[in-house]
Amino acid sequence: MCSSDLTKDPQRSLSAGIPLTETSAIYHVEGQTNLNFLDDRGRFVIGASYRNYNVNTDSTLMMAVNDDRSDNYYSVFSQIDYNITPQFKAVFALRYDDGDLFDPQWSPKGGLVFSPNRNHSFRATVGKAFQTPNYSEFFLRVPAAAPIDLAALEAGLRASPLGPALAGVPVGELYGSDIAGQASSSAVAALALGNGQLDVETVTAYELGWKGDFNRVFVTVGGYFNQLENFVTDLLPGANPAAYPYWIAPAAVPDAAKDPLVEATRAALLAQSPLAGLGLSRVDGVTAVVLSYANAGEVDEWGVELGLGWSVSDEWLVKGSYTMFNFDVKQQLGGDILLPNTPKNKGTAEVSYSGRQGLDVALQGRFVEAYQWAAGVFFGDVPSSQTINITAGYRLTNNFRVQAAVTNILDQQRFHLYGGDVVGRRVLGGVTARF
Repeated sequence: MCSSDLTKDPQRSLSAGIPLTETSAIYHVEGQTNLNFLDDRGRFVIGASYRNYNVNTDSTLMMAVNDDRSDNYYSVFSQIDYNITPQFKAVFALRYDDGDLFDPQWSPKGGLVFSPNRNHSFRATVGKAFQTPNYSEFFLRVPAAAPIDLAALEAGLRASPLGPALAGVPVGELYGSDIAGQASSSAVAALALGNGQLDVETVTAYELGWKGDFNRVFVTVGGYFNQLENFVTDLLPGANPAAYPYWIAPAAVPDAAKDPLVEATRAALLAQSPLAGLGLSRVDGVTAVVLSYANAGEVDEWGVELGLGWSVSDEWLVKGSYTMFNFDVKQQLGGDILLPNTPKNKGTAEVSYSGRQGLDVALQGRFVEAYQWAAGVFFGDVPSSQTINITAGYRLTNNFRVQAAVTNILDQQRFHLYGGDVVGRRVLGGVTARF
């Protein structure tokens, strides 16, 4: 299997107003095979994949040294299914991943399925997985905001008891560069910078479930508990002190006055702007306010998923679902906002008809509770929504079918993520032909 995705659309940074460019491609090849053993009581699957990412932002999102990249990912995976008894089935899977941007990772998963009869089954699974930080989190370099004017702060310090210690620093360049004339206090850059030392995020997941069939009524119940660790934070000031330590006084300031000057700067900035107070640093010898990323966060999340269906007749079906989600932030970096970006409660209800003459129709209602959203520069509320959808199809012949789907038939103006598009009614039609 091979796939690619090429994009080069004009974009613009909402915070700094600068143009952004991205050209990217993904190439993926995968293969697998399986075999049965012990008179088909067991099945063994093994496979491997290779993926290549190409990204070029023309230095609008990343430094030239990190731009125009080609990174490789390699995976080997296997799974064993074994029927211990007619009622008990065991499943074990193992995946190994390696790549240019992360250390080798092992992802195991195991499960047991108990089916006392053909109408009921119980399952229990446990597994571990990971997620690699994205290119922005690794290599971002863009203005985070318009330059910040610290000239008034410099003037205040020169008028303070620390003034004599600044005599060797040219006026207007205290928050500039160690090289005279290279930068000024009136235009201190605010930069969003990636962290090339980020580690992967990990999750350990536990699940229990039951599926039952009572003649024409079927029920599914599932519960889960996830432990997520090593979250990558949002862009935060002071998040990456190893790469961007706090601002230091210019070399021309006497040693005895350097620490007092730094503390006076920090205190003054914190009183005016926590972002500048926490993020003041030096980048390539030039003063800048830096926002970056770090691995800092632990969250427990849990929930239940319920499904109920009633086959009223051979042609009519009524079904519904309900999902409850909750979470608990165990650890996070100061200033970071950890939200799941998903509602606590949501559900669906559906009535469908599938006739013998070739007509099928389904009417569905989707109900979502309001929730908060936080990602990057976006933070706000996503309102509750109740959406009605309808799908219909007709089989003209055994090999020819027409279908249509109308999402949000009432044309209610909704957005499903904060900072995203407002979505109204959508109508899709199609024809399927088999040869």
